[in-house]
Amino acid sequence: MAKSVKFKNDTYLDSTSIVHKKIKLSNLFEYSTEEINTGKKWIDGKDIYSKSFIVGSLPNDTTRFIPHNISNFERPTEIKASWYDSEDNRWYFDCRPGDTARIIITCNDTNLIIQAVGTDWSYRTSGCVVTLEYTKTTD
Repeated sequence: MAKSVKFKNDTYLDSTSIVHKKIKLSNLFEYSTEEINTGKKWIDGKDIYSKSFIVGSLPNDTTRFIPHNISNFERPTEIKASWYDSEDNRWYFDCRPGDTARIIITCNDTNLIIQAVGTDWSYRTSGCVVTLEYTKTTD
């Protein structure tokens, strides 16, 4: 078992991690398909949680609802996404603006919502991952 050193304010250091008030500081830099407490705080002092979703290809000129299965979801603090577009031969982040063909990613209390408009995105996109950061009603 690793020995740890305790500093002020419930901060512990050992050979594998730094923990502050029971939150691993490495959570600030980790992504997971399971819910993690990031260690960050929202403007009202509530904990910010993070959960990533492997989406794959984007929908074909329609809206896809993906249940996020987050209990006590209160509000999003950030939504990050990335995917590869083989027709444009580049990676996109967060949204793809356009006059007729665009992608918008939002959420509500129960779902991630991916709106793909104007073309068949399913054949030309791949590797989509969405990360949702949020607060909970229970904190």
